[in-house]
Amino acid sequence: MAPAEGGAPPLRRAAKPLPAAFVEEVRPRLVHGGPPIPTGAAVVADPWQARVVAELAAGHHVVVDAPTGAGKTWPAQEAIRGWLEAGGRCCYTVPLKALANDKLRDFVARFGEGQVGIHTGDVKLRLDAPLLVATLESWRNLLAAGDTRWSLAVVDEYGMVSDHDRGLSYETALLLAARANIQLLLLSASVSNSDEIAAWLAAAGRAQASVIRDATRPVELVQLSASEAGLVEITAEAEVAAARRRHGLPPAPPDLDYLDLFRQSLCPCLVMAGTRKAARALAEAIAARLPSLDREAAQEIDALLRDLPDRAFLSPWLVRLMATKGVGYHSAALVPAEKEAVERLGKGGLLRFIVGTTTLAMGIDFSVRTVVVASRTRPGSDGVQPFSDAELIQMLGRAGRRGKERVGYSVVPWHPGAVAFQREALRSAVTTTA
Repeated sequence: MAPAEGGAPPLRRAAKPLPAAFVEEVRPRLVHGGPPIPTGAAVVADPWQARVVAELAAGHHVVVDAPTGAGKTWPAQEAIRGWLEAGGRCCYTVPLKALANDKLRDFVARFGEGQVGIHTGDVKLRLDAPLLVATLESWRNLLAAGDTRWSLAVVDEYGMVSDHDRGLSYETALLLAARANIQLLLLSASVSNSDEIAAWLAAAGRAQASVIRDATRPVELVQLSASEAGLVEITAEAEVAAARRRHGLPPAPPDLDYLDLFRQSLCPCLVMAGTRKAARALAEAIAARLPSLDREAAQEIDALLRDLPDRAFLSPWLVRLMATKGVGYHSAALVPAEKEAVERLGKGGLLRFIVGTTTLAMGIDFSVRTVVVASRTRPGSDGVQPFSDAELIQMLGRAGRRGKERVGYSVVPWHPGAVAFQREALRSAVTTTA
């Protein structure tokens, strides 16, 4: 049964017992997650990251193309640190309002509360701070109003310049910044014409523009496929299909059983659905099937929730989901306190599942081992539309974050023939270091 447009596939329904011989034949191919990297393990900067810092120090604009999870944030933080120490003023733009508060918390923890402000249109706080976190449109408005006293601007997900609805805003902001000789650091994982972007920036202002690419992922990404017995590597699909035929089982693989992710130690897991309604329903369904958290894990979650200053604004439904089953739900419809709760628990690795809409692919650095793209479409300005290549790359790249996991896993539980699966586009998301 294929998923509804914009929805999520159903949880696996009760089925007849599997032939024992089939289970034994498939069992060796089941994938089980290994232990995470110990907390505090050192992460050494890669040569491309050091080159980004060096090019910025030389006064150049820098356009970075590297896989999601490769560590694009590190050189941005180092550049910001250098400018703040020199008395400069920096802006970090995010593609979505939902990401601004998360980035604000990260920078406050790193640089101090008085050093960081926020401007999202709805929220304006410490606008004269040395470092401002802003949505792209809010920063564009500041530039258009004549506020060009910026030493550096980091534009996260600059690939939005090609977006049908928001591309003009990105293009305008970049052009105004380049003409005002504001140094630019552009970050993305999915832009094919970065050389053209760099040439355009250089022509618009007086600074040179360098393109730095890195196609390798520091964390291996393994694609998984559902089978009746559990999750196997996608490379084993043909082998499992042959076993299915030998034992008289239906030729089509079953719907993904989300409980298999828990059984096979593949959590924490980020599940992305096409709509808020589908995401909420899926979060509830997963929680209903999971065993309750053990006492220690439940107490750790409860302690963090009690420390939140706005705990009174948390819905009992969400608190119950997180504190008893370790399942979080995230969407733009949540109040700020609820988003903060889910983000803090998720980034701390305390949730088994985080279920939300695809906006989660754009930048919140959750600590997850596995990503499931549960839907094949999402609502768009022109109605329901399939995910683009760039969106798939962003989503799958969230699995196995650098410094936290040795291997990341991805699951795209669409049945064969349900959608034209563009493997060529996904190669850049799964290329790994040798």
